[in-house]
Amino acid sequence: RGKVDLVLSTAFNVGLAIPNLVLALALVSVLATNVDMTNPVPIWRRVTVLVISLTIVLIPILGRIARGATLTWSGREFVTAARSMGMRDMQIIRKHIVPNVLPALIAVAFLAFGVVIIAEASLSLLGVGIPDGGSWGGMIARGRNDLEYSPHVLYIPVIFLAITVISTNHIGEVLRSKLDSREAKV
Repeated sequence: RGKVDLVLSTAFNVGLAIPNLVLALALVSVLATNVDMTNPVPIWRRVTVLVISLTIVLIPILGRIARGATLTWSGREFVTAARSMGMRDMQIIRKHIVPNVLPALIAVAFLAFGVVIIAEASLSLLGVGIPDGGSWGGMIARGRNDLEYSPHVLYIPVIFLAITVISTNHIGEVLRSKLDSREAKV
């Protein structure tokens, strides 16, 4: 736990201190707009900025989980035994740490995928997401205006958004339980 760990931990904590939606909203608003209102921003630029901003939002979450799991596994007896047998640090990381940390990261990645879906829908609902795209947030925003006369236009995207997020979370948990066989054996 040296200088790199201190720098990364501090960066992750700072990233986690900023609310996800606020950070993504600020990044998209600043990087995906033009000063000249007569010249619209190309869709590819807006999509690229949206993907980058959502990735920046996720890095502290995944990094903190990876760090915690790595510290937990690096303190186990089999790592100490491997070190006493003369294995180098990179060999220990590759052979013992990564195979044990990976299942937790896969499960968290699927949970993070759900967060990304919700964040993108929220940004589209607020009007800074993908313009005129097939985003659920855009569909919800359009359906919000017709709620009185045709509520299904609002409820159907909301229901499918919820089903998708719940499904990705379930897939992540199933994968974690299938891949986590080494933890059960230790």
